[in-house]
Amino acid sequence: MKYRLIFVFIPFFLFQNAFAQKDECSSLADTQTKSDSSLFVGFGAGSSSKEADNNAQADLAGRIRQQVTAQATVTQSNTTENLTSSTTSAVNEVLTGAKIIKRCQNADSYSSVVTLSRSTFIKSLQEKLLTVISKAQNYSAQLKKENMKPEVSAEVVDNTKQFLDKYEPSFSSDLTLCRTFNGCLEIKKEKDLVLSDLSNLVATFSGKEMYELIVEKEKGNKKDSNMTELVQDEIITLLGDDGIKVNDGNDNVDAVSTNNPRKVHLSCQSKLGTKIPNTSDRVFEISCSVNGFVGKSKKFRKIYSCRVMADDEGDFASNVDACSRLFKLEH
Repeated sequence: MKYRLIFVFIPFFLFQNAFAQKDECSSLADTQTKSDSSLFVGFGAGSSSKEADNNAQADLAGRIRQQVTAQATVTQSNTTENLTSSTTSAVNEVLTGAKIIKRCQNADSYSSVVTLSRSTFIKSLQEKLLTVISKAQNYSAQLKKENMKPEVSAEVVDNTKQFLDKYEPSFSSDLTLCRTFNGCLEIKKEKDLVLSDLSNLVATFSGKEMYELIVEKEKGNKKDSNMTELVQDEIITLLGDDGIKVNDGNDNVDAVSTNNPRKVHLSCQSKLGTKIPNTSDRVFEISCSVNGFVGKSKKFRKIYSCRVMADDEGDFASNVDACSRLFKLEH
């Protein structure tokens, strides 16, 4: 008698569900999801209790984004606003309100169930937005103060820009999200543009954000002192790419006041390596340090360097020009 082997393909998720039914935590998560619409529920499994907890929280975050976006789509059917970045931001901020309601130890794995109240989620989001609005109002009041010392004004502008970089991209959509769930009733409509108004106010200080270039002379090394001046345009361009405006005194811009608290100190050094055997070539290197100050407070430090093969017979200026085109930020 001949026997024929028959292979039947069964999708993996069927196996997964079959095992899940034996998992008390999985059953609880399923029950909670179906019976309590006031909760966001997450389930996770792993080789350790900690891994299961982490996976449950990750699952919770994913489910919140899905449910929130779905709810927003229904409620905000007449708007095209994209809430994806909003849900990501909001979930990351307030997931700390989640609670692990059950842990299970199975034969060869662990599992966890974590929940987060919808009302807690929206309350936390509202508290976050109210805090952001309060900080924005404080920054605005500081910027509008007259007779501030230049270094104080510069510090406030820098701090305000950092604040805006962190919160402005998601503020409007987070506020829309909060209102979608009938939250943020304390935030009146006149507060909707508080961050964009602050951004416009900061823009009026743009002329005061420019740094004054200070080229430091290398004592006893005339070549390197001259070289620093040769490469300064390249360095200024690189700093500009990083959003740092520098005035070298040659641009058609308003003259920098002598009491400008923003200074960029530039210092460069060169090095010509030993001759490579059997050639006339050497490695030529330049390293430039850039230190930015507001008053006496150091704001940043950057090191730019470059390396190039230099012909032994090439002049110094040619080597500098070739190398400076290859500047890279070291740190």
